[in-house]
Amino acid sequence: MNQPNHQLRSARERTESPHARGESLSRRELAELVNAAVSSTTGRTVVIDDHYIGKLERGVIRWPQENYRAALRAILRVPSDAELGFRRPRRPHPSPADETIPSAALTAPGTAPPSGFLLAEAADQQLRSTTTPAGNIPADLALLEEWSAMLRRELLMQGAATLTALTHLESYLSALDADPATKVAVLRSMITAQRRREGLMPAPGLAGIVVEHMRLLRAVGEHAREPRAQRLAAEALSEGYGFLAWLAWDMWEIGSAQRYYHAAVRMARQSQHPTLTAYMLGSTAVFTAKSGNPHRALDLIHQARKSLPAHTQDTIEAWLYSTSAAAHASAQQADETWRYLDMAHEATTRIRVDDNPPWPWIMRFDDQKLAGYRLVAAVDLHNPTVALRSAPLATKVQVHSAQHALNLLAQADAHAMNRDYDQSAAIALTALDAASTKTSQRVIRAAWKTRQALPVTSRDESVQRLDDKLRNLDPLDI
Repeated sequence: MNQPNHQLRSARERTESPHARGESLSRRELAELVNAAVSSTTGRTVVIDDHYIGKLERGVIRWPQENYRAALRAILRVPSDAELGFRRPRRPHPSPADETIPSAALTAPGTAPPSGFLLAEAADQQLRSTTTPAGNIPADLALLEEWSAMLRRELLMQGAATLTALTHLESYLSALDADPATKVAVLRSMITAQRRREGLMPAPGLAGIVVEHMRLLRAVGEHAREPRAQRLAAEALSEGYGFLAWLAWDMWEIGSAQRYYHAAVRMARQSQHPTLTAYMLGSTAVFTAKSGNPHRALDLIHQARKSLPAHTQDTIEAWLYSTSAAAHASAQQADETWRYLDMAHEATTRIRVDDNPPWPWIMRFDDQKLAGYRLVAAVDLHNPTVALRSAPLATKVQVHSAQHALNLLAQADAHAMNRDYDQSAAIALTALDAASTKTSQRVIRAAWKTRQALPVTSRDESVQRLDDKLRNLDPLDI
């Protein structure tokens, strides 16, 4: 169980706010100061927020990355990490769950590990080894540094079954007498399989598994010498980074999501696959727009369209027109939004039943998916009439996923615009239930946003139930 970091919280509370004399520094203010400090010392743009600071204070993250620790020491005026309650996580003592991993499973062919090579030590060494550049594959797994302790802990909590499966996979790849392209195909199919589990388990646990698959994939890519195998490895890495970005966004780790999306685009370009590059640029554009930078999102959409070949599949056209509409809606450009949605509708009508998407990460696009984009765009443009007209189709299929829950919350927002507060709260409750298997922080934050559109005090039973649900999902006793 996580132990609250009282030292960090006390240090923040005894530091005066730069905006309100006599008041304590808020989590949001501290996050903004850390972002500015890291940017000024490293030149790297980071976007941690109050939610991340909350994780530090709750003890969910006990050892943030070095740049964050240095910034926090300077801002809170303490000489050491220990005075902020930061301590490097200890490796667990051997237990029945911490099996000794076979040597062949965690070492490169031709090397011999020391005896008694335990799980936590192996995970530490392997994660460190992936941060060294080799060949043309950039060291993007270094981005996992701030996640590594948390994700390893999640894997340990899942027990021996998950760990054994990963060990067997690595042993299988080490023993597999096949070319790198075949090994890439094996790992690519494994990551795709994890993508299909996205609605069935919380993002931290799933991210821990994907990280390990990505580590293996990167190792295979480093040893590939043929251009074809290198391109296939780059494609698979791009897809994996895109998935990790989505999971980071679901966890509301916005800085990590931003960097993973950037890595996905870089690897897509290295793969020389124009459709993949467009997909990753479009996905990054939607994330960027929803993260508060719609004008940068429009630039990314323009790059995505330029990267596509002259003639492409109608599925790709429908999807990219829809993402373009989403970016324009975030920028409050109504005319362009509706124009792109109309173009997406025309492309959707051209998609034949037997059309296959170009690869598994572009799913089939149909009227229901288009209705979801129309619903969210209408809410962004404060047009509840169009939103509610689109909602029945957009939320027709009852599935347990973050995206379905977000569509429901958009519908709830539209009802709130019409001052139908009881119905809004009832739908928001349904949305939280739809994402109950994931405990998605992105969904929870969207639900809080819906709640802010409702009266502060209300006698409606649904509103009161929503308050209770949100308090249980986001407790304040920290």
